[in-house]
Parts: sequence; C-alpha cells; structure tokens
Amino acid sequence: MRSLNAEKHYVQAEYVFAVDGGATGGIVPSISSKIPADAIITECWVEGIVQPTGGGNMKVQVGTVGGTVTDLTATFVRADMTATDVIAGLLNNTLMPKKIAAAGDIILHAATAITAQGTMVITIGYTL
Repeated sequence: MRSLNAEKHYVQAEYVFAVDGGATGGIVPSISSKIPADAIITECWVEGIVQPTGGGNMKVQVGTVGGTVTDLTATFVRADMTATDVIAGLLNNTLMPKKIAAAGDIILHAATAITAQGTMVITIGYTL
C-alpha cells in the first residue's frame, strides 16, 4: 500500500563518453542509480556538460537494455546538448507521470553513435 505521505526521491546518472562509450542503442552509464519497482516517475531532465559529437537524436529511458523500457523523454537532438542546456522530460509532449512495474536502469538511448566526446547528467524524480 502506498503511503498517504508520499516522499519525493531523486536519482541521477552521469554519462561520460570516455567511460561509457558511444554505441548506438541503449547505454547504461557506469555512474548511475536504479529506479525501484512501482515508482511513479514525475519528472526527468538532462543537463548538458560537454556537447556529444556526431549527429543524431537521443532519449532517456528506464528499464532493461534489450528488454522492456519506458521512454521518459521524447527524442532530442544531441547537437543541442551544450554546456548550458537543460532539457526537461516534457519536451513539448506530456510524457509524465509514468509508473514502472519493475525496477530499472537509467538508459540513455542513442539513435546513432556518439563519435568522440560527451558528458550529460540525467536527473529523475519519483515517488513510491
């Protein structure tokens, strides 16, 4: 049973090209938290630290790479992620809140490979 005094929790992942690589598809950053089962995700944002190289789009997901995932952001243009950008989970689409049934990883999904650099911090807020 859910608490009638819900608490907000925040988790983060930090994607760093030099550590996590730039493969096409789902990337689970090595510095990351898991989202627990039955979480209701209320917000998500991506902060650009170092602009990822190469063209293409990305999105943030929660779940298992190669398995079930839940999109938390619409697709965003990777070239837009400069050191001053913060992209919110709504991204002109009302995607929140989302309930996830099973615990999951924070996944940064790349439509095309990142070629040489990139650093982003992903922050997700949820209640239980």
